[in-house]
Amino acid sequence: MNRHYVAYHKRFPQARLIDEDPFCIWTRKKVTQLPDAWVWVMEGIVGPPRHYLLASVFRVDRVQWSPPPLFNQAWGMGRAFLPPIPLDPYPWFSLLLRSTSRFSFGLSLINDQGVIAGLLELGNPD
Repeated sequence: MNRHYVAYHKRFPQARLIDEDPFCIWTRKKVTQLPDAWVWVMEGIVGPPRHYLLASVFRVDRVQWSPPPLFNQAWGMGRAFLPPIPLDPYPWFSLLLRSTSRFSFGLSLINDQGVIAGLLELGNPD
């Protein structure tokens, strides 16, 4: 069974989508569990109201651990969504927002099979 994680990036309306590599994340969380997992990268456009977009998805094939206070990294190959896919209209997205406390937990495992099914329907990475 594939493992799916969500990573979140906040951006301002005038900023470009994913200024860096769309297939890399930086986190203070442990990354040793990430190889072979899928990471779905979401972006929130700041402003009332905040809008959420699906920016990319990738399968992790490399990780780098760094001692605190530095960030850990995970990279892979995947798919960037250009243009990004708005997520607000999908009913399953509210479940993801709730389970991640609006992404405040940082990199998070997605446990809800309905959320995973919805993401795969939008952009199957396989």
